[in-house]
Formats: sequence, C-alpha cells, structure tokens
Amino acid sequence: MFIDNRIFEERAIARSGRYKITMDGIMGPEKEPHVHVFDGGDGLASVSVASGEVLDGEIPRDFRKRFLKWLFNRQKMLLEDWQMMQEHKYPRDYGEIGI
Repeated sequence: MFIDNRIFEERAIARSGRYKITMDGIMGPEKEPHVHVFDGGDGLASVSVASGEVLDGEIPRDFRKRFLKWLFNRQKMLLEDWQMMQEHKYPRDYGEIGI
C-alpha cells in the first residue's frame, strides 16, 4: 500500500486578505483538531476547531472576532476536513473567505 506523505504537509484551506488559514493533520502538541493562522509567512496561532480556543500564539484583534465566527459557522466541515487528513485525503479549499 502506498501512502502519499505529502498529505501531512501544511495545506492552505482559506485566505482572507493578508491572513492564511492552514491545516496540517498532524497530531502534535495540540492533541486535537486545529487550524493555524498565518499573517503572510508568519505563523501567528494554533486554534482548536472544536472550541475556538487559541492553543498557541495569538490572533490579531482586528481579525479574531471575524475568524472565530467563520470557524464556528464551518466547524462541522472543518472537523470532517481534519478526519479526511487523518485518512490521507486532502481537505477542502475554502478559497478567499472575505472576512
């Protein structure tokens, strides 16, 4: 059986202006489904998909409220995306989310 290890790479799943939201499917220190928020190339935060809790880092104030609303409105889909990555499948690309 062939496993394409590229699936474990960080995948951009959404963009909003200068911010990028990614998912990597690796059960690291976070130990739960999470996304990463980037500002350009700089990693800002890891955020729990289930609770919206910032697990590491910080989300800029100007983006936090809009981002959390987006996250909670798509929570079920994001959890499905996380599961897809655990099954070595690519997550959805939500594109430019305009938040």
